[in-house]
Amino acid sequence: MDNAQWAMGMELSGPLSVEAKAEFMKDDVWTVHTTYHAEMMYPGNIKVILDDKFTNGIQFEGTGGTVFCARGSERVTKSDPVSTVENKKGPLWASNDKILYPRIGPEGKIWMPSPDHYRNWLESIISRKDPIAPVEQSSRSLEACAVAWIGMKLGRKLMWDAKKEMFNGDKEANAMLTRKARKPEYDIALIMKKAKLA
Repeated sequence: MDNAQWAMGMELSGPLSVEAKAEFMKDDVWTVHTTYHAEMMYPGNIKVILDDKFTNGIQFEGTGGTVFCARGSERVTKSDPVSTVENKKGPLWASNDKILYPRIGPEGKIWMPSPDHYRNWLESIISRKDPIAPVEQSSRSLEACAVAWIGMKLGRKLMWDAKKEMFNGDKEANAMLTRKARKPEYDIALIMKKAKLA
Protein backbone atom coordinates (compact mmCIF):
# COMPACT_ATOMS: atom_id res chain seq x y z
CA MET A 1 0.00 0.00 0.00
CA ASP A 2 2.89 2.40 0.57
CA ASN A 3 3.96 2.13 -3.09
CA ALA A 4 0.37 2.48 -4.32
CA GLN A 5 -0.38 5.53 -2.20
CA TRP A 6 2.97 7.12 -3.12
CA ALA A 7 2.27 6.59 -6.83
CA MET A 8 -1.11 8.31 -6.46
CA GLY A 9 0.32 11.21 -4.43
CA MET A 10 -1.81 10.04 -1.49
CA GLU A 11 0.99 9.26 1.00
CA LEU A 12 -0.73 11.21 3.77
CA SER A 13 -4.30 10.33 2.90
CA GLY A 14 -6.28 7.22 2.09
CA PRO A 15 -9.19 5.69 0.20
CA LEU A 16 -12.68 7.13 -0.09
CA SER A 17 -14.41 3.76 0.04
CA VAL A 18 -13.82 0.03 0.23
CA GLU A 19 -15.83 -2.99 -0.92
CA ALA A 20 -14.34 -6.29 0.16
CA LYS A 21 -14.98 -9.93 0.91
CA ALA A 22 -12.81 -12.61 2.44
CA GLU A 23 -12.68 -15.98 4.10
CA PHE A 24 -11.03 -16.09 7.51
CA MET A 25 -9.30 -18.82 9.48
CA LYS A 26 -11.67 -20.69 11.77
CA ASP A 27 -10.93 -21.99 15.27
CA ASP A 28 -7.60 -20.19 15.25
CA VAL A 29 -6.07 -17.42 17.32
CA TRP A 30 -5.28 -15.46 14.14
CA THR A 31 -7.72 -13.04 12.54
CA VAL A 32 -6.04 -13.47 9.17
CA HIS A 33 -7.90 -13.80 5.90
CA THR A 34 -7.12 -16.76 3.66
CA THR A 35 -8.80 -15.72 0.41
CA TYR A 36 -9.77 -12.10 -0.21
CA HIS A 37 -10.77 -9.48 -2.74
CA ALA A 38 -10.92 -5.77 -1.92
CA GLU A 39 -11.57 -2.75 -4.12
CA MET A 40 -10.76 0.70 -2.78
CA MET A 41 -11.67 3.91 -4.55
CA TYR A 42 -9.34 6.91 -4.25
CA PRO A 43 -9.78 10.54 -5.33
CA GLY A 44 -9.51 10.98 -9.09
CA ASN A 45 -11.59 7.83 -9.65
CA ILE A 46 -8.54 5.61 -9.09
CA LYS A 47 -9.29 2.03 -8.13
CA VAL A 48 -6.89 -0.09 -6.07
CA ILE A 49 -7.61 -3.82 -6.13
CA LEU A 50 -6.16 -6.32 -3.65
CA ASP A 51 -6.68 -10.02 -4.37
CA ASP A 52 -5.05 -13.20 -3.10
CA LYS A 53 -4.91 -14.55 -6.66
CA PHE A 54 -2.67 -11.73 -7.91
CA THR A 55 1.07 -12.11 -8.23
CA ASN A 56 2.92 -10.81 -5.16
CA GLY A 57 3.77 -7.23 -6.16
CA ILE A 58 2.04 -4.13 -7.48
CA GLN A 59 0.77 -3.46 -10.98
CA PHE A 60 0.00 0.02 -12.29
CA GLU A 61 -2.38 0.26 -15.24
CA GLY A 62 -2.91 3.52 -17.10
CA THR A 63 -3.51 5.03 -20.50
CA GLY A 64 0.22 4.79 -21.32
CA GLY A 65 0.52 1.09 -20.47
CA THR A 66 1.23 -1.23 -17.55
CA VAL A 67 4.13 -1.38 -15.08
CA PHE A 68 4.66 -4.21 -12.58
CA CYS A 69 7.14 -4.14 -9.72
CA ALA A 70 7.88 -6.40 -6.77
CA ARG A 71 10.62 -7.19 -4.33
CA GLY A 72 11.81 -10.06 -6.49
CA SER A 73 12.83 -13.03 -4.39
CA GLU A 74 12.48 -11.05 -1.13
CA ARG A 75 9.88 -12.36 1.30
CA VAL A 76 8.39 -11.00 4.50
CA THR A 77 7.52 -14.51 5.67
CA LYS A 78 8.53 -17.96 4.45
CA SER A 79 5.03 -18.51 3.05
CA ASP A 80 5.15 -15.44 0.76
CA PRO A 81 5.27 -16.35 -2.91
CA VAL A 82 8.27 -15.27 -4.97
CA SER A 83 7.28 -12.61 -7.50
CA THR A 84 7.73 -14.19 -10.88
CA VAL A 85 5.39 -13.66 -13.76
CA GLU A 86 5.12 -16.01 -16.70
CA ASN A 87 6.44 -14.53 -19.95
CA LYS A 88 7.61 -11.37 -18.17
CA LYS A 89 11.01 -10.05 -17.19
CA GLY A 90 10.99 -10.69 -13.44
CA PRO A 91 10.25 -8.29 -10.60
CA LEU A 92 10.17 -5.15 -12.80
CA TRP A 93 8.60 -4.98 -16.24
CA ALA A 94 6.39 -2.80 -18.39
CA SER A 95 4.15 -3.27 -21.38
CA ASN A 96 6.46 -0.76 -23.08
CA ASP A 97 10.05 -0.46 -21.81
CA LYS A 98 10.07 3.27 -22.61
CA ILE A 99 7.71 3.96 -19.71
CA LEU A 100 10.21 2.45 -17.26
CA TYR A 101 12.63 5.29 -17.92
CA PRO A 102 10.52 8.44 -18.29
CA ARG A 103 12.00 11.90 -18.38
CA ILE A 104 10.96 13.37 -15.05
CA GLY A 105 9.85 17.01 -15.25
CA PRO A 106 10.21 19.63 -12.52
CA GLU A 107 7.00 18.44 -10.78
CA GLY A 108 7.94 14.77 -11.04
CA LYS A 109 8.73 12.68 -8.00
CA ILE A 110 11.35 9.98 -7.70
CA TRP A 111 11.35 7.58 -4.79
CA MET A 112 14.88 7.45 -3.45
CA PRO A 113 16.30 3.91 -3.71
CA SER A 114 16.83 2.02 -0.48
CA PRO A 115 18.71 -1.27 -0.72
CA ASP A 116 18.54 -1.54 3.08
CA HIS A 117 15.56 -0.02 4.95
CA TYR A 118 17.08 -0.95 8.33
CA ARG A 119 20.29 0.94 7.59
CA ASN A 120 18.32 3.89 6.18
CA TRP A 121 16.32 4.04 9.43
CA LEU A 122 19.51 4.11 11.52
CA GLU A 123 21.06 6.73 9.23
CA SER A 124 17.95 8.88 9.61
CA ILE A 125 18.28 8.73 13.41
CA ILE A 126 21.88 9.93 13.18
CA SER A 127 21.15 12.64 10.58
CA ARG A 128 17.80 13.63 12.14
CA LYS A 129 16.27 13.57 8.64
CA ASP A 130 13.25 11.60 7.51
CA PRO A 131 13.91 8.05 6.39
CA ILE A 132 12.75 6.90 2.98
CA ALA A 133 9.59 5.59 4.65
CA PRO A 134 8.57 8.32 7.15
CA VAL A 135 6.36 7.19 10.02
CA GLU A 136 3.45 9.43 8.94
CA GLN A 137 3.38 7.81 5.49
CA SER A 138 3.82 4.33 6.95
CA SER A 139 0.93 4.83 9.36
CA ARG A 140 -1.33 5.93 6.49
CA SER A 141 -0.37 2.85 4.48
CA LEU A 142 -1.18 0.63 7.45
CA GLU A 143 -4.42 2.54 7.95
CA ALA A 144 -5.45 1.73 4.36
CA CYS A 145 -4.74 -1.94 5.08
CA ALA A 146 -6.91 -1.75 8.22
CA VAL A 147 -9.73 -0.13 6.20
CA ALA A 148 -9.54 -3.02 3.71
CA TRP A 149 -9.45 -5.61 6.52
CA ILE A 150 -12.53 -4.11 8.22
CA GLY A 151 -14.26 -4.16 4.83
CA MET A 152 -13.36 -7.84 4.51
CA LYS A 153 -14.73 -8.58 7.98
CA LEU A 154 -18.02 -6.76 7.37
CA GLY A 155 -18.43 -7.73 3.70
CA ARG A 156 -20.20 -4.54 2.68
CA LYS A 157 -19.32 -1.17 1.16
CA LEU A 158 -17.80 1.27 3.63
CA MET A 159 -17.12 4.98 3.18
CA TRP A 160 -13.84 6.21 4.69
CA ASP A 161 -12.96 9.76 5.77
CA ALA A 162 -9.16 9.96 5.68
CA LYS A 163 -9.09 13.39 7.35
CA LYS A 164 -11.13 12.23 10.35
CA GLU A 165 -9.60 8.73 10.20
CA MET A 166 -12.99 7.10 10.61
CA PHE A 167 -15.83 5.59 8.62
CA ASN A 168 -18.72 7.86 7.64
CA GLY A 169 -21.81 7.11 9.71
CA ASP A 170 -20.96 3.47 10.44
CA LYS A 171 -20.79 2.69 14.16
CA GLU A 172 -20.04 -1.00 13.62
CA ALA A 173 -17.06 -0.29 11.35
CA ASN A 174 -15.76 2.51 13.60
CA ALA A 175 -15.94 0.20 16.62
CA MET A 176 -13.43 -2.06 14.83
CA LEU A 177 -10.81 0.72 14.60
CA THR A 178 -9.72 0.02 18.17
CA ARG A 179 -9.95 -2.85 20.59
CA LYS A 180 -9.80 -3.18 24.33
CA ALA A 181 -6.27 -3.59 25.65
CA ARG A 182 -5.44 -6.93 27.29
CA LYS A 183 -4.12 -5.06 30.34
CA PRO A 184 -4.59 -1.41 31.36
CA GLU A 185 -0.85 -0.75 31.00
CA TYR A 186 -1.13 -1.71 27.31
CA ASP A 187 -3.89 0.85 26.63
CA ILE A 188 -2.46 3.21 24.00
CA ALA A 189 -4.76 6.08 25.04
CA LEU A 190 -3.46 5.89 28.62
CA ILE A 191 0.14 5.61 27.42
CA MET A 192 -0.32 8.71 25.23
CA LYS A 193 -1.88 10.65 28.14
CA LYS A 194 0.94 9.69 30.52
CA ALA A 195 3.47 10.82 27.91
CA LYS A 196 1.48 14.08 27.49
CA LEU A 197 1.02 13.32 23.78
CA ALA A 198 -2.79 13.25 23.85
